[in-house]
Amino acid sequence: MVISAFSKYGPEIKFELPDTGNLRDDLFGLFDYFQMALKTLTTGMLEGVLLDRLHDITLDKVTASLGEESEDNRFAKIMHQVLDHAADRGEVDLAHIGPSLISLPLILVASEILTKGALSDDAVSQFVDQILLPSYLNSAH
Repeated sequence: MVISAFSKYGPEIKFELPDTGNLRDDLFGLFDYFQMALKTLTTGMLEGVLLDRLHDITLDKVTASLGEESEDNRFAKIMHQVLDHAADRGEVDLAHIGPSLISLPLILVASEILTKGALSDDAVSQFVDQILLPSYLNSAH
């Protein structure tokens, strides 16, 4: 939803898939992209975009957008690539990472934006080190 809103209303921001050699830094690279995208929009613009998008969205559309088959789920494709790199390095076992874990970073970003209006470095560090890395790295055991 957030990516769709940026695509429709935000400025074009070039995205390069992070491949730093370890999952932790790749996740920080992904969140750097989110932070850069958020900084290009003022808080008022962002709230307006999100509220506009949320106004007509039903629970069906939200859950469908998190599914593997969704055409609009660009984020899942990006996360699959990030996790594919981590799997190639032996950091994760993709067989134990389901759609909920694939969409978790985006859910965390959306929650942070909607509750705090910004995506701070502290929030990113907590997301990566306390939630995402333990969840993803645990899949390899």
